[in-house]
Amino acid sequence: MWRHVFRKLAVYKKGEETIKQPVYVGDVAAAIVAACKDPDAAGKIYQAVGPKRYLLSELLDWFHVVMKKGEPDYGYYRYDLRYDPVMPLKLFINGLFPGYPMGHLTPERVERECHTDIFRKNLPTLEDLGVTLTHIEDQAPWELRPMAAYQYYEDEIGEFEKPVPPNPVPM
Repeated sequence: MWRHVFRKLAVYKKGEETIKQPVYVGDVAAAIVAACKDPDAAGKIYQAVGPKRYLLSELLDWFHVVMKKGEPDYGYYRYDLRYDPVMPLKLFINGLFPGYPMGHLTPERVERECHTDIFRKNLPTLEDLGVTLTHIEDQAPWELRPMAAYQYYEDEIGEFEKPVPPNPVPM
């Protein structure tokens, strides 16, 4: 809620230049357990990245369609964060209150979302610890279900077509 301005979403350069490689939290937890059990993993740095890379703009649009908030009649729209007069005010208000920020909105988080995830081929990944990575297309609909619009409506099976997942960006 704090990230949106009404139903519009402010993202740096509309998210069209940012590439993300999302990883499922369960895979990271499994990798931590595997690293604790493996004596050869001591002192090594592992990349916690998912199996595919996506443009942030396509991910956000797909998330909103999965939550039934991406339709034109709902009013979802992505725009450039650099021209948003409300976001600096929100960040300032969150900075006034000590403790846990409202909506997890901090300047550090907004800055982190603007950067592309860097994949280094010379570093081991979670797969090197024996973790089978979960694809976002399989997990995201389940994770986004509690935030979906029109939750009171019980749809018939097959009433809504399944949203087409975003296209991966080549490595």
